[in-house]
Amino acid sequence: MDQKKEDQMQTNSKSGGHGNKKCTPIRPHQLPIRQTALLTCYMLNADVALLEKGLENTRRQLQLLQMENFERRLEQFCQCLDRQRARVAALSADLDTDLNNI
Repeated sequence: MDQKKEDQMQTNSKSGGHGNKKCTPIRPHQLPIRQTALLTCYMLNADVALLEKGLENTRRQLQLLQMENFERRLEQFCQCLDRQRARVAALSADLDTDLNNI
């Protein structure tokens, strides 16, 4: 009895767990036309779902890139604004000095 169970376990491990000594995949040409069409539709729907997921990921990445680009441009604008403020402060100090010398 133990030998029989051991043989069955070996058969299951060799055949992918089906208990058959030979496990052959179903080929599309072995199916009726309706089943082949349904299988094809199922596979195409799965492909479309993967493409949609990829598109959504691409959109998210684009949004992140656009946000990073916006943040970088905003940082550049702030730096430019800081430089302009420094210039205005320097000009204002020069003007005050000139007014005091009059």
